[in-house]
Amino acid sequence: MKVHVIVKDKMITLQCGEGYQSVQWLANAALARYDPTFGIQFGAPLGVVLKSGKELDMAAVLCDVLADGAQVFVQLRDENALPTVAPAADGAAQ
Repeated sequence: MKVHVIVKDKMITLQCGEGYQSVQWLANAALARYDPTFGIQFGAPLGVVLKSGKELDMAAVLCDVLADGAQVFVQLRDENALPTVAPAADGAAQ
């Protein structure tokens, strides 16, 4: 089984044998190939999503939820997103 995993701007093709690994394994394996710090820079994968937008269960077995040649996207924390603090009615931050 072969799965095409998109991590940020890069497609990583992973050979998964018969596909008995978990979705979590797939995300970790792709991130390890993308990030030379093995996840230190981006943190643990938050999820894996199909092209349709459906999020996969991270504990699911690959061959049960994906077809050979499937394309998925790894979700990572957005390092550019800053927490937003809404101002109170008086203008002070809450």
